[in-house]
Amino acid sequence: MPADTDVLEVCTCAQEVVPGCSLHDPVAYLCQVGFHRVGKCKRTGRRVSWMDAGEAGGVVVLFVLPSGCTRWVGVQLEPLARRYGIRLIAIDRPGCGGTPMVPLDERIDKATDMTVSVLEHLGVRPRHILVASGGIYYALRLLTRHPQYFLSRDSDGNLFPRLYNLAPWSPVLRGSEAYFQPLNLIPTPLIKVQHQILPTLLPALEYLGNAFEGSSMLLKDTRQRLPWSLGGFTERQVQRQVVKCRETWEGEHWGPGAADFISAMIHLENQGGIGQEHLICLDRGCNTGAEWFQAELGLLARTLAEVSPSRCTTATRAGSGRLQVEIWWGDQDGMVPKQGREWLNKLFASKNDVLHLSVHRVKDGNHNDLIGRRAGIGQVLQMVALAG
Repeated sequence: MPADTDVLEVCTCAQEVVPGCSLHDPVAYLCQVGFHRVGKCKRTGRRVSWMDAGEAGGVVVLFVLPSGCTRWVGVQLEPLARRYGIRLIAIDRPGCGGTPMVPLDERIDKATDMTVSVLEHLGVRPRHILVASGGIYYALRLLTRHPQYFLSRDSDGNLFPRLYNLAPWSPVLRGSEAYFQPLNLIPTPLIKVQHQILPTLLPALEYLGNAFEGSSMLLKDTRQRLPWSLGGFTERQVQRQVVKCRETWEGEHWGPGAADFISAMIHLENQGGIGQEHLICLDRGCNTGAEWFQAELGLLARTLAEVSPSRCTTATRAGSGRLQVEIWWGDQDGMVPKQGREWLNKLFASKNDVLHLSVHRVKDGNHNDLIGRRAGIGQVLQMVALAG
């Protein structure tokens, strides 16, 4: 993508990467230009922001962010990516970070178009895609809307990119397959403006939860799930979640003060798209329920069948010639209960002629913590490093 017409770098507030920059100086580290890329998408004509960091010459991994989250989630993984020789790219979707809003019914397509424009500008084709939670909507659409850009086989017939899904979202199911989804209790008007009201609402929920701890388990459960899964952050909630991740694995990488700085940066940037993200997850407004997943995966299967193998051996056709899909589930995931997890597993498994599915269970894992655990993101990074 020509930089002079299609993407204009605007990085006046960031500094160039300093080799060996210490993580114990979080402000200097987090102000590196790689975390604050901004440009214009040639397909949509809109501004888009992204991060491009890690090992500059490493294996390229596209991180398709969780619902309602910005590239700052990817920033927190950068030290680990660099350790494993990985170049990590995370792109803000509309209404998040430095990317402006789009209409709800255009959100998935516009976001995927922006992603391809950024990758073209960077001159890379990811061999691996990391997906978390509601990012699965966008990852699937990337492969079906832009197959010519993403899908390819190497000389041995191995199909790329490989998909690594951490607690992927499973749609709200209807009829006999329906299960309790706590987010269904939240009215649509509230979800639309959650980025404005949750910073005030969360402390109130916490206060009430402490007052009625013994009698209101639902309130306690909601209070625990809201900060990350609904994309609403207070500084205290962000600090608590980041510290939790640091304690599970990442503590050796981050110095004091990083959580506060990240929290401040999140609040300074756009959060207006958070509501749209969760309307999509809850199938409210643009038909993104079970039928959407079935149709999208069916289209992907047909597309994969048309990708011509190059010098495929018998062994390759039998196994690695299929698209490799890895899924990690936490058994304690309350956002995607067991019925939802099993439904999505079966849907992917039904395409086993073109998909090679592996499912990993983390007994004490939940919906949010796999992104900061060895049994989760740690295994993903190891697999990527080994595959190259």
